[in-house]
Amino acid sequence: MIRLLGSVLLGLAVFGAGCAPSGTAIPEAESPAAPLPTAAGDRAPELPDVSLSFISGSRQLQIGDSLDIALALFPAPAGANEFSDLPARLQEPYQVRGWQTAEEGVGIATYRNRVALVMRLRDPANADAFDETRQTYERAFAGLPVKEFSFPKVRAAFWEENGVQLMILESRVSLTGPSLTVALGAQATMEALGMTFERVRREALAIEERSTVEQP
Repeated sequence: MIRLLGSVLLGLAVFGAGCAPSGTAIPEAESPAAPLPTAAGDRAPELPDVSLSFISGSRQLQIGDSLDIALALFPAPAGANEFSDLPARLQEPYQVRGWQTAEEGVGIATYRNRVALVMRLRDPANADAFDETRQTYERAFAGLPVKEFSFPKVRAAFWEENGVQLMILESRVSLTGPSLTVALGAQATMEALGMTFERVRREALAIEERSTVEQP
């Protein structure tokens, strides 16, 4: 069963509904997300030209694309629970749209109707999902450096290009199997939701340490 997504914009769901195992709460970010640099009115955020994008089949989504493009790429399936609650870590004019089913969820954060973050969670995912997804992005963005870590229960890969970050994260803390989270976001938005390499690695290491202590 997928974790509750709407309450945390999917982001904290990588460690289970905003908490790490054993009920340890993930600490709040130090400050709300800084606004994306924008032009006046409802025009696209003035982000640098980047190649980094969210890949879904043969289509791609980039930060600064319109909400309509994102919703067309990730339509809510029949019977999905939709959500639009803005998490405490983001402030208006950010808005959130998303949906969740028993095994999958998508969350989209926009700033003035332009995509600031998109995230997809599969829970459970198949055993090869992380490696296959990583290879897809590595082929697509071969010129960009990747930072990664691998622990028994959590592993992740991060790319960054001109203020845009991509995260692929596999969590094996659930007895139902691994979950896979893919997130693409503007740096300020990713930082506000705790999805930076250093933060995620620190939380993953804490999970490994607790797991070792709890073993009989």
